[in-house]
Amino acid sequence: MIGRQSLLCFDRATGRPVWSAEVHRDGAMFKNAKATGASGTPACDGERLFITFANKDAVFATALDRAGKPLWQTRIGDYQIHQGYASSPAPYRSLVLVSADHKGGGVVAGLDRKTGAVVWRRERPKAPNYTSPIVLSIGGRDQLLMTGCDVVSSLDPLTG
Repeated sequence: MIGRQSLLCFDRATGRPVWSAEVHRDGAMFKNAKATGASGTPACDGERLFITFANKDAVFATALDRAGKPLWQTRIGDYQIHQGYASSPAPYRSLVLVSADHKGGGVVAGLDRKTGAVVWRRERPKAPNYTSPIVLSIGGRDQLLMTGCDVVSSLDPLTG
């Protein structure tokens, strides 16, 4: 484990820094130089920014406002680092979907975007994996797709 994890905001027209928000002061999990804590991509619903980090042997989802002020932080589950952590959150309707697959047993969950409360949670196989939740409309029905761990899973994104 090493130091802090932050989210940085840059002006898209100039590239100049706008703000930096510390998400975790310490406890960042680091396995090798090719898999940094910056492998995941933040998501935005127009009001809130969402980011997930592996920290202190767990994965946490964090929401910040557009000025970088932390709104909530939710522990998703334990995490045993294999190569790193790279999953990105996915806003969907009133939820933000997050995942944390690892060799100790993974999880995918739907969190309330406003509060971070766990609305639903599903266990995943015990296998290292770096997938992000994705929602696609298939046959006129929205489906949360998760690949990896030797399976392809399709879940109802609102209920899991």
